[in-house]
Amino acid sequence: MIYLAQQISRCWAMNRSPTYNLQKIKKILAIILLLCAFLPLSRCTTYAPPSSVSASQSEKDVKSKEPSEYKTHKDFVPIKEVQFATLKSWIYILPFLWPLPFMSVQAQAKKAWLKWTLSLLELILIAFSIYCIYFWVNMGTTLIGGYIAIICIISYLLMFLAEYSVLFFKKKSPAQH
Repeated sequence: MIYLAQQISRCWAMNRSPTYNLQKIKKILAIILLLCAFLPLSRCTTYAPPSSVSASQSEKDVKSKEPSEYKTHKDFVPIKEVQFATLKSWIYILPFLWPLPFMSVQAQAKKAWLKWTLSLLELILIAFSIYCIYFWVNMGTTLIGGYIAIICIISYLLMFLAEYSVLFFKKKSPAQH
């Protein structure tokens, strides 16, 4: 937190926007979050006999073998769930994809009402992403992609809150009194 305050004061001294470094951090987090769509978020373990064996033979083998021999694992990787032909399956990639295009649209906004509307939309999209990622990560055993995705989206939320708290609590210059 002290580092963040030092960076903000340094930006003010350089006549940069106080949110300049926060926006750079958000871009980095957005890129890492996009990469998380290609990583396994969680692993689901099921116990089932092999499907190639007949039902009667399967019952005999089940009694003689340990249940651990019938373990199957399925990793949840969001990009593998997307079928580009169906719009419905894009829900798997949307929580990871929206930050980068959204930041470019936000940078083009000039009017104050549009900036505030986009900020509200960004907060809603962050909440949506946190919900989806948290749900997918907790479907089974959490894997490294899940941990990275959760850390990235929570950090993105913190950068969003820091960015707007800086703007909200910005000191008024003597000319504005």
